[in-house]
Amino acid sequence: MLGAYDYEVDCIGYGGQLDHVLRRGRHDLLVLGLSCPPDYGLSICQRLRDAGISIPILMLTESDDPVDRARSLENGADGYLATSFYPCEFIACIRALLRRQQLARGEPDIQTGEISFGEFRFELASQRLHRAGTEMELHASQSQLLRALAASANRPISRHNLVAQMGRRNDSAGCRNIDIRIRRLRQIVEDDPSSPRFVRTVWGTGYMLQANVIR
Repeated sequence: MLGAYDYEVDCIGYGGQLDHVLRRGRHDLLVLGLSCPPDYGLSICQRLRDAGISIPILMLTESDDPVDRARSLENGADGYLATSFYPCEFIACIRALLRRQQLARGEPDIQTGEISFGEFRFELASQRLHRAGTEMELHASQSQLLRALAASANRPISRHNLVAQMGRRNDSAGCRNIDIRIRRLRQIVEDDPSSPRFVRTVWGTGYMLQANVIR
């Protein structure tokens, strides 16, 4: 599921592998099982915090017991989720933790900022598109598509991710529908839709909006 949302994931069978994985490369988030033997999520979480490792940690548990939630947060977890969650809830929680980490690093919040490309400025929160200071009229589906692209500005985003963010059926028909909407969006923002400068195709992946992050 995370792969479908363009996240790169390392799966770890037990806590003893974790140190090696964390040393091997930079990771942005750790998802732990609260009671997974033999190392147990709470012990791993506390050990990482005692070692000064500040990676955001999302704790998963089979129950929604407030005592478990309190223990998780007290031992250094940044978020808590019962495993009966819906996929959209899981993704939203991950995005929130990553956004919080991004702001802590002093990086711009692309989820609520603005981007510019050519004569265009797009406000992510309001989903308003302006060209040379004049607001342009967009259909709701076009605004949603542009927002999904803008939230991942300058990074490829898969068709399946775009389909999911727009609340469509995540199948071959949904992906074909995205291709149609991309063509229509290019007719609005590109001088030459057959040779796009901004809404670019990334072969083997999906699409990417080439843009500048304003704030």
